[in-house]
Amino acid sequence: MVGGLLILYSIDSNIGVIKQKSLYSILTDYFKEFPLLKRSVVIELQGAAIVMSGGKAKVTVGRNPQSIDEKLEYLQEQINEVKRDLEQKSKGLNEKIDRQS
Repeated sequence: MVGGLLILYSIDSNIGVIKQKSLYSILTDYFKEFPLLKRSVVIELQGAAIVMSGGKAKVTVGRNPQSIDEKLEYLQEQINEVKRDLEQKSKGLNEKIDRQS
């Protein structure tokens, strides 16, 4: 009996050197985490949402016209480009409507 206590004391001192814990605290932690004991479980849910949007970008390069005729020509090119873009977008929308219906 005394030999068993001396062995436990030796093990306890070695654990204290290695883990800075005692044999008693390790056993109490083990029994607290024992898997067969029923414990109440609290589940906390949090919601999250991710919103993504996309679009098309168009880049145009302009020039700096000097004379009035060049400025008028440049403005007419810009108007024609806007008309083409509008026609393409309305064609795309009409195609989408046709596919849906």
